[in-house]
Amino acid sequence: MKYLFHVILSLGFAAAEAADADYPATFPNVLLTTARFVTWPAGALAPDSFVLCFRSDDPDAPSLQGLAGMRVQGRAVRLLALNAPSDALTCQILYLSARSDRARYLEAVAMRPVLTIGADAAILDDGAHLALLRAAPLIRTAVNVPALQRSGLRMDARLLLIARPRSGAAARQ
Repeated sequence: MKYLFHVILSLGFAAAEAADADYPATFPNVLLTTARFVTWPAGALAPDSFVLCFRSDDPDAPSLQGLAGMRVQGRAVRLLALNAPSDALTCQILYLSARSDRARYLEAVAMRPVLTIGADAAILDDGAHLALLRAAPLIRTAVNVPALQRSGLRMDARLLLIARPRSGAAARQ
């Protein structure tokens, strides 16, 4: 059975308290803050960089550009625009907002320590780990815990402690 949770990202997410119109400016910060609460297996992270990937044709790509050089877990964020699913094997985070072809990208990194994040709840049914959901004035995160565990990633219990079960087809699987 899949357990999917809504996590209200209230731990230092003042930036997430924005109107829905501010979502493109707000979600990158929420994405990066969420990554700070995830633990990758030993050896899964490069010593000096943290690779955040997205499809080269992703409509949210311009919003992600401001994250280049920021730090996650002591490493500088490096952005990588992907042209093919096989390119995702070097990512620590894979962000997919576009619905078309995302199943192939998720399949390419399944069972690997790559945190997969999307912009709608349906991506969880495709096997992604997290979905950033617009819930003005907040951004909420739905978590696919079994997929997260299969990848070898661990989410900090502080996020899971404030979780609520998610209703819908994905929660009943």
